Amino acid sequence: MNLDARFAHELTSFGERVKEVRTRKKLTQPNLGALANMRVSNISRIEKGSTNLKLATIIRLADAFKVTLSTLFDEKGGKIIHIRKKYKVAEERFEDEKKRMGLRIEGLTKHRNLKQDELAILAKIDAADISRYINGDGNIEFFNIVKIAHALEVELIDIFNYNGTFPDNKRFKGRL
Repeated sequence: MNLDARFAHELTSFGERVKEVRTRKKLTQPNLGALANMRVSNISRIEKGSTNLKLATIIRLADAFKVTLSTLFDEKGGKIIHIRKKYKVAEERFEDEKKRMGLRIEGLTKHRNLKQDELAILAKIDAADISRYINGDGNIEFFNIVKIAHALEVELIDIFNYNGTFPDNKRFKGRL
């Protein structure tokens, strides 16, 4: 699947999962909008998979649901995993998630025997941006998360399953 097709698929899947979690938690779009401090029209676009979003927005949704980020990326519609850590303010979770995601991307990159600059080339993202994401800085866009997952040949849930096992390297073709 090429990158554009994967991006469209991932956006649609993410939107479907947000809707699924929302309905399983018996929330309406206006309820979720209030909890996530978002407009109902934005919730609707997210659920339809028709808008690129940033990590901060994804975290606001997860925070409103009180679930892990990996829950929102579980295409199989698996168990809803609630967060265990209590955050005082949303910004604290945002900073924590950026750092954890950065460490996971770094771990996946090393596991694939790649350097950051090689990941940048494969993902077609500026090396300085890759470095920022790995260092837990910046508000990465959904599209760039998909590009990184595509370059590393992993599922999106693998980026957010911080304690998960690393994928098998036998089929990895992304070497330069």
